[in-house]
Amino acid sequence: MSMTKWVLEQENQQGAPLRLQELQVLTELLRERQMTTTALASVVQRTDAETRNLLTRMVERGWIQPRGEGKARNWHLSAAVYRALDAPSGYVRVHGFEPLQQEQMILQYIQAHRQITRNQVAELCGLSPDQAGRVLRRLVEAEKLTAQGANKGRVYTLPAK
Repeated sequence: MSMTKWVLEQENQQGAPLRLQELQVLTELLRERQMTTTALASVVQRTDAETRNLLTRMVERGWIQPRGEGKARNWHLSAAVYRALDAPSGYVRVHGFEPLQQEQMILQYIQAHRQITRNQVAELCGLSPDQAGRVLRRLVEAEKLTAQGANKGRVYTLPAK
C-alpha cells in the first residue's frame, strides 16, 4: 500500500505516470532488494545499454542507487524511497556497511573468535568472496591482520604483539 501511495505522489510531482519499465524495476528491487544490470535488463526485456540508461534516469530522480563498479554493479532502492515506504532500516540492510565498518566488524570478530576466513568475512559483511578477499588484503597490508596458511586453508588473525 505504501508503494502505491509513493508511486501516486511521484506521478503527481512529474505530471505524468511512471513508465512500465520504471515500475518493473521498482517492484523487482523492492522484492529482491538488489539486482545487477543484466538481471534488471531481463526483467524489463531491454538490452544492458538501454537498461543502464533507464537506471541512470532513475538515479537522477533519486529513486535508486548503484553499488559497486562494472559488471559487479548492483542497484537498490534509495534511502528516500525506503523512508517513503516506512522501512528506513531496509536501506541500511541493502546498502551495506562502509569499509571502515567492515574492518571494525572483522577485527571484533577476530577478537571474539581468534581467527576468521575469507568466507566468514563474506558472510559477516554481506560481500562476495572476492570483495571479502580485497578487504582482508587491505587489512594485512595495513598490518592490522596476519594471514596464515595458503589458499582455502588461509585464516586471518591479529598480529602478535
